[in-house]
Amino acid sequence: MKQTAREALELTPSRTGRPRLDKSSRILARFYEPLFLLQALGQTRGVHTRRERDSNDVTETRRKFLENLCFVCDFAQGGESCTAIGLEERVDKYVFWLASNGKHPNIADFLKSALKFLCLTASHLAELEPDATEREFTQICADFAKIRINEQWKRMLQQILGQDDPIKLCYFAYDNRRSTMIAELKSLASSEERGLSLDGQRSSFYLVQHYIGRLAHHIRAPRELIQDSRNIEHILQTCTVEIVDLPGVQIPLRDTHTNLKGILNRMFREDNANEKEEVEEGLIYLDKVSGTFNKFVGCYKRSGVDADVHAEIKVLEHFHRSKLRFAGNDRFIACSKPACLCCELYFKHHPAYFVTPSSHKKVWPKWSPPKVKYGPILDDWAIQQRKILSKITEDLREQVINHVLQRSRNSHWHPDSRTGITDLQSMNHQAFSMESDYSELSELESDFNSLDGSESEMWSDSEDGGVSVSV
Repeated sequence: MKQTAREALELTPSRTGRPRLDKSSRILARFYEPLFLLQALGQTRGVHTRRERDSNDVTETRRKFLENLCFVCDFAQGGESCTAIGLEERVDKYVFWLASNGKHPNIADFLKSALKFLCLTASHLAELEPDATEREFTQICADFAKIRINEQWKRMLQQILGQDDPIKLCYFAYDNRRSTMIAELKSLASSEERGLSLDGQRSSFYLVQHYIGRLAHHIRAPRELIQDSRNIEHILQTCTVEIVDLPGVQIPLRDTHTNLKGILNRMFREDNANEKEEVEEGLIYLDKVSGTFNKFVGCYKRSGVDADVHAEIKVLEHFHRSKLRFAGNDRFIACSKPACLCCELYFKHHPAYFVTPSSHKKVWPKWSPPKVKYGPILDDWAIQQRKILSKITEDLREQVINHVLQRSRNSHWHPDSRTGITDLQSMNHQAFSMESDYSELSELESDFNSLDGSESEMWSDSEDGGVSVSV
């Protein structure tokens, strides 16, 4: 007997249900239980992590180029247009394998035109005026991403900064990212957030600071693409663009086995009864103070809906299953946003040893592994995915157990994307100036660790998330 998402979570089974005989249903049910429980305990599971930099300058330049390509292709807020790219090297050419969370063929068209522009630029660099070329390409990228820029602009900065031209605002943000006012915003945000509750929204000062950084990246990314194109001209001269897409699974329905006792029995071995009892008591306590079980049950409202395979997982599996060769044998997949928790774990446990991406450490309950067939006899892909999901499930369960036993406070909320402004301690201070000089663009910056704020569902889904949501 199926249960609706509105029914409360049973602590103990009131009736004996039909065993989960179907292999696919059983594997997915066991995966989504701890995923939804972790989401109910708090969406943000830690601070941003960075991918490791490669010691080879050629490799690192190529990686940065791919990451910036992904950024300029990601044209909208939310996760629907989140873009991933893997670069295949063949004997006669290079192939940019492109995927997005949703179905957006316009991304492939834009990528082709962007690569053509960069190829022509790299081939005729000595004949071109650098600043004019950068401005032209920046405008092309901004026109494609105008939905995203307008959303970032209108959300926090239009009234504050008095700018009514989105691209000028991007230049303004870029040129003033070193201002002493950024340090002042950071200080004000820190002071304000000390008085906010864990369930409160991020400080408005922090959000202004964050959006200044994101708007500035609409200038930085095209500029870096122009600069790096000269170093990978051999790739740009013989390249094509191909699209990758993989279907996801349906989120399983709740059944009579979806009760607290059953979930805990699947999380613990029989010889670990004491710890299981502690976790049960802890979850019941957390439910009383924060409604954990209602949040858990609410995740099943999407039952029967096809979940999303995130872009980087699509590219990963395409390269692995097709046995494609990465450019420079660098098993790297670029993405326009840091990986969610499940994507990070999928990379970690995949047998092909891909480069582990940076991660925003958030739980996205509409996440899906690629769909495979679980027949009476499992094929190689089904066996591989079962092993990967089993390891991810164990990691998710361990995080649930640790959270409950340690009575952990919710991790502070942060946007999925990094702010992208260097810490002011390493900068030469300057004042805010509304008179931006478009031709004087500063050198490349690294990200800084942004302030930790509190969990905020109001902002978490709409701010550069891993899934499509309504704002």
